Amino acid sequence: MSGLLSSSLSNALSLDELYLGSMFDRTKGANRSFVHIGKYIGNNVFIAYEGTLSQSDSPQSFFVEYKLPRGISIELEMEKPTDNYRIGIKYNWSF
Repeated sequence: MSGLLSSSLSNALSLDELYLGSMFDRTKGANRSFVHIGKYIGNNVFIAYEGTLSQSDSPQSFFVEYKLPRGISIELEMEKPTDNYRIGIKYNWSF
């Protein structure tokens, strides 16, 4: 059901990525809903947000990815409220 809803909303809002889901949180003993939203800005820059749909101080992540030629990309991830920052390099294998 969430796949159909995600696909419909993604097309309606012109998003490149939209995932809605639910996971069980062992620390709280309850299910938590989460969302991942992403959009390409130009050909090489991708931005995304990932977080829960609750009002609590759950972690939220913001991503900025820059695609280089030949499948290499550089990604910056910022996590709130803990203020963690990560820089990564990815390679996309194409067959």
